[in-house]
Amino acid sequence: VAAMLLLLALGCNDETVFQDYIYSNECRKPFIDGSMKGHKEQIAKNPELQELLQMKDGVSEKIGRDVIANIHHRYSDLNEFFEKEYGLSRKDLQDLKDKYTE
Repeated sequence: VAAMLLLLALGCNDETVFQDYIYSNECRKPFIDGSMKGHKEQIAKNPELQELLQMKDGVSEKIGRDVIANIHHRYSDLNEFFEKEYGLSRKDLQDLKDKYTE
């Protein structure tokens, strides 16, 4: 989620941020698969365990979408979000963009 916030601060659009977040599951696939395989019997008895294990070793699509949706629901724009939540002004955000993009 921290990487999602950084990408939003740098001006990436929501879908790019979400796709980057979900890509974590590809990078962590061997760990996720091993965890699922190691808990196969427990998952069969309690299917909700699969989502918890997914979040332990990877990321949850639902949480990723919810993070972005909640930001947009609670704040008029990302500038307001970053100012109220992290004390970052528009200038601070522009300075980050100038430093880390292009």
